[in-house]
Amino acid sequence: MNLSDLGYEEFCSGEHPTCDNEDHAPARVVGVHKDSYLIHDGSRQIRAELTGKMMFGAASPLDLPAVGDWVLALILDDCGFAVVNQLLPRKSVLTRKSAGRRVEHQVIAANLDTAFIVQAVGRDFNLRRLERYLVMINQ
Repeated sequence: MNLSDLGYEEFCSGEHPTCDNEDHAPARVVGVHKDSYLIHDGSRQIRAELTGKMMFGAASPLDLPAVGDWVLALILDDCGFAVVNQLLPRKSVLTRKSAGRRVEHQVIAANLDTAFIVQAVGRDFNLRRLERYLVMINQ
């Protein structure tokens, strides 16, 4: 597997800023676990964390990486750990309203090309839920 298999060449067809340091490599976020991330650099999955500047400089949770985002990361510890320095601009983002009374949005995924909605036809089928998912994806 390489970065083009992850969709990097299609993503790069538009212009995006690059990091000044050539030690940073592009990677795709494939997992998010609170403050740690799982990124893929085209050959392997690597555990990563954000720089303090990125974490504490984010104005909202929308400014933090989500599954599907492209980032620039510095790979350390013989490919066992990485530090994410920059979030590259998103082509698309799928969000939902977070739970509670405050109106905040939560990023579900980013840079989506195709979405599949799967719902059981049995007793758990809910037409209103299906409509909500269709509206979210359409937006």
